[in-house]
Amino acid sequence: MKTKEIKTLVQSAGQLEVTFIKNDGSKRVMLCTKQPSMIPAGNEPKGTGAPENDSTVRVFDLEKEAWRSFRVDSVTNIVAMTNDGEVVDVVDSFNA
Repeated sequence: MKTKEIKTLVQSAGQLEVTFIKNDGSKRVMLCTKQPSMIPAGNEPKGTGAPENDSTVRVFDLEKEAWRSFRVDSVTNIVAMTNDGEVVDVVDSFNA
């Protein structure tokens, strides 16, 4: 899956379970979203953070209730779900 396709999937899904390898080499599974309706009041994007680039994706971590990012080239698996958690797509083939 290419970078543009990953970013499109992140934008279109209600919530995602993204598995990726962190900079320290550990595996991380993050439940996240970019859907405004799922982001708690007070945590909406303010536009004051570092700009997103072609190699990273910024998302709202639903468990930590904070904005986080991941490198596209570190993703090993994405499960796309509706806002209610119904699985709509599983992607485990990445060639960013």
